[in-house]
Amino acid sequence: MKPATLIDRNGNFNIKIEENLNLAAVVSPVSVVSIIGGQSSGKSTLLNCMFGTKFPEMDAASGRFQATKGIWVEKISSQEGCTLVIDTEGSDGKERGGDEKFEKQTALFALSISEVVIVNMMCTDLGRDKAAGWPLLRTAFEVLLRRFSTPREVMLLFVLRDKTDSPFEVLKRQLMGELDKLLNEVTGPQAQGNAALGHRMKIKVVATSHYLHQKKEFLREVNDLREWMISYTTSDERATERTTALGFPACAKIIWDEIKKNKDLNLPSYRIMVAEVQCNSIAGEKHVSFRRDKSWLQIEKDVESGEVVQGLGKKVSSLIDNYLSQYDKETQYYCETKRTEILKQLTANLLQVVEPTYLSVLERMRKAVLDNFEEAAGQQLKSKFELMDMKPNKFMDEFRNQLKDAAIEQANWNHSTKQLTQLESEITRYIQWVRDWNEHLDKKKQRQEFWLRVASIGGNVLTVSVCVAVATLSAGSTAAPIMPVIASSTAAIMSNIAAMTLLLAKNQEKEKEKEKEKLSLPIEPISSKEA
Repeated sequence: MKPATLIDRNGNFNIKIEENLNLAAVVSPVSVVSIIGGQSSGKSTLLNCMFGTKFPEMDAASGRFQATKGIWVEKISSQEGCTLVIDTEGSDGKERGGDEKFEKQTALFALSISEVVIVNMMCTDLGRDKAAGWPLLRTAFEVLLRRFSTPREVMLLFVLRDKTDSPFEVLKRQLMGELDKLLNEVTGPQAQGNAALGHRMKIKVVATSHYLHQKKEFLREVNDLREWMISYTTSDERATERTTALGFPACAKIIWDEIKKNKDLNLPSYRIMVAEVQCNSIAGEKHVSFRRDKSWLQIEKDVESGEVVQGLGKKVSSLIDNYLSQYDKETQYYCETKRTEILKQLTANLLQVVEPTYLSVLERMRKAVLDNFEEAAGQQLKSKFELMDMKPNKFMDEFRNQLKDAAIEQANWNHSTKQLTQLESEITRYIQWVRDWNEHLDKKKQRQEFWLRVASIGGNVLTVSVCVAVATLSAGSTAAPIMPVIASSTAAIMSNIAAMTLLLAKNQEKEKEKEKEKLSLPIEPISSKEA
């Protein structure tokens, strides 16, 4: 029977594992033995020598690399019963780029599903932290207490590989001291009582000879270990801990699904935490430097003073790109996902600095184009008394070109669309008002007289025309044609209307005074000759 994938390296559970292992043919309960430990530490080799399994092993001649990916399982049958042997992906492998989530999940899964968990450890790693796997076990123990707190007993079998000159008892004492310290640091729920984690684990420590240099001794020691393990897992006192072969897939899937949902294992790796701190610090520096940049400060000053900044979009885009490039260069050796995430935030922060100035420029450009339209419309009204030849698209295209010149490359704003819509609305409103007002004047045959009078007043023809219309119309339905434009005029136009209306009223008063003066002149007597 060949090994089968139980859980692939992406965390997907194999729903065909029952079929792959032919578990339906196993009548007796099964024991579950698993192994955890560092990558390339010889886990698969140990299992193959111990149980005769066929897990893939690292080929030393090809270099040191990840041999086991994900979680694998193989069924081993013997006279004593059936054992499901689980081989796991090694921890601390470069293939996952510092992401420790899967290895934490793997360790917890092994502790939750197995009767015996072999902790494969090199003798030379004793006294170390991560290399010995203590952070991994600490996380697994903590979560095991909180989420899988059952009275189930687990055997932790520490296999110290490649004996050194240090006496075994010294190594064992050191290991047990470190394990006791770890267990004391892990605090379980109050309800656990005497069922605390330390009381639900059995510990066994063994050491093996070097696999390559002392192979005979190694194989003998491993064979003895196998005999002990079979005796332990098949003993009567262990009968209640074993599961049926057909029940294993369902049990394993329930446990794995629970582990995947467990947020306690979603802790960021050290690499990600470092990237977040450093990239945020660098991004903060770039943000501050941009705000103090002399070129940017000059652009702000020019815009505030009303000056036209030619090529605004290219200048600002280039400035932003410069600071983003600096960030990119200084963070190139940090976690790609985290640095990209913070790069997006830095971009948003720089655009937030730029946006008020950009909006001010757009508003000013729109008003300038509208002034050009009003000037052109005024000239045509003075000469032709109508706007038949006016081409609004000419002014809209002019504004579009200006918007392109001011566009910020890194931004995805809709401000330009809003400004275009507003300009089009203003131009359309002016043209429609002139047409409606001319229709009103034509009924009284006053079109030419009205526009000549407006031209004689001077100033902005469109604005003055509205003022004159207001001043000359009496209240009532006759004012209807001008009401829409009056209601939708800007504050500036409304201010002009009031001023011009007052001026026209004064002019009319003066005209009336002149008429009175003429009427009050003395009448000369008619001479006899004229009579």
